[in-house]
Amino acid sequence: MSCLDKAFIFSSVAPESVEQADLVVGLMGVSGDDNISLGLTKANEGLRQSFPDLSSVIVYCASDSFKKSKSTFLSLPSTVPKILLMSPPGDTNRTHHYINLFHLAKNLNPKAILTIEAHLATVKRSWISRLFEPILKGQAELTAPFYHNLKFDIPVTNLLAYPLFRALFGRRLRQPFHTDRAFSPTLNDIFLSQDWPASRPFSQTELTMNLLAIANGVRICQSFMAYPRYSEPIPPLDPSTKNLFIEVCGSLFNLAEENQELWQKNNRSRPTVVTGTTLTPSVTISRQLAPLSDFLDTIRNLSSENTKFWNEIFSGIKDNLYHRLLTEDLETLTVCPSEWAELIFESILVYHRLKGNDRQHLLESLAPVFLARLITMLRDCTGLTLPQIDAQVEEEARIFETKKSILSSGWS
Repeated sequence: MSCLDKAFIFSSVAPESVEQADLVVGLMGVSGDDNISLGLTKANEGLRQSFPDLSSVIVYCASDSFKKSKSTFLSLPSTVPKILLMSPPGDTNRTHHYINLFHLAKNLNPKAILTIEAHLATVKRSWISRLFEPILKGQAELTAPFYHNLKFDIPVTNLLAYPLFRALFGRRLRQPFHTDRAFSPTLNDIFLSQDWPASRPFSQTELTMNLLAIANGVRICQSFMAYPRYSEPIPPLDPSTKNLFIEVCGSLFNLAEENQELWQKNNRSRPTVVTGTTLTPSVTISRQLAPLSDFLDTIRNLSSENTKFWNEIFSGIKDNLYHRLLTEDLETLTVCPSEWAELIFESILVYHRLKGNDRQHLLESLAPVFLARLITMLRDCTGLTLPQIDAQVEEEARIFETKKSILSSGWS
């Protein structure tokens, strides 16, 4: 397979037995504890049930270091042919897993390609048809997911990724950095033509795939996924969400810097059609929250660690904000959507001027403000229904669009 020569492949199992496949499902490895049996089972069921007349293949893309998941994938029965695609031992870079799949898919000449995170505990066989069908029916070149989430779920998406991606790049994608998606061979060729720096956060790869679809003007839709998306059963929402915030925030700031022409010519956001909205969502389960006092403790600790840097970077303009983080209690600490949006766009301008470790320090100094914004949201949304919370998320995104002028006027 000459197309694989430029990929990051250490070993592969059974590719020679699959010369062509109409549908390619990539199970994208995350760790040595991938829930690969669920992903393989549901992919196999979904393909057999929804597309029995099309040739299919299921590919596990992971590091050869994932010995347990590799063994499980090879041993499990499947009526759909399987391919194991391993990057070298020790290479756990998830972007390399994508590159391997892009090259393999090019060689198989498919009608559509689909990726699902192998670590998920909630994969449903219906996801296969919901993601593939818009591509196969010629309705889209990219199908992004639109999950039915739990109350207070995915705060990094709701309070940062969705509103900022929408304001910058002009498309309303509710989950702009998740693995679960389907795309056409045309978009696969676009992905293959790109340089994918290994040094970048993985969330930037996910965001970039959606951004490439937007930049190249291909048709995009969202498919309603009537079940919540989990990496583990009902995980608690706790202050460690700051780590994901730092990664996603840095990824978005990088993309803003690298795609100046794209966001500068974008004046408004466009809605993205959602298919399958007549489906009945699963029963909503209460989200488990850590005590808010844990969030407040984390906010104060992070603020204390970053106060000196914060004051130097913002030259005293934002001193009052950090003072509030250090002194106010759970009932009074408030970071409103307008203040949050202004800070994010001002921080992109600062990030653009900074170099090296100072950029990471800026992201870390924003983390306690994000957690304060999260506390504000949790407090304000107590007693609201999921549709009412979704309406607030949309309003937050609208506010981000109105504050984008801060970035446009300050960029140099």
